[in-house]
Amino acid sequence: MDGLNQETLSGYLDRCRMPDGGYCYFHDPENGGGFSSGAGFSNGADTAWALSTYRWLKTDPPKLADTRAWLRVELDRNRITQFSPYLFWFLRGLLLAGGSLSAEDHRH
Repeated sequence: MDGLNQETLSGYLDRCRMPDGGYCYFHDPENGGGFSSGAGFSNGADTAWALSTYRWLKTDPPKLADTRAWLRVELDRNRITQFSPYLFWFLRGLLLAGGSLSAEDHRH
C-alpha cells in the first residue's frame, strides 16, 4: 500500500475512534455519523477490526491504553460481551490491544 492510501486509511480509522477508546464505523462524519448526528457507539467488532487494520498497516493505534481500558471495562460491565459472537470480538480486540487474558491482568 502506498503512503497516500495508508494515510487515508489511518485518517479514516482516526475518525472512527470514539472518546471512550473504542471504535465505531458509523461514527465517521464522512459516512453521515459523528457527534452532531448522535450516530454510533463503541463496539467490540469495530474495535477489533480497527486494531487489526492498524496491525496490518504496521502502525501503532493512537491512545491504545484507552482502547485497552475500554475493552476491559466492557468485558466486566456489559453482560452481552460474555456471549458469542460478542465475546470473540472483545477478546480478539483485547489481544490486539496488547492485553492478556489472565485474570490478574484483567483487573488492571
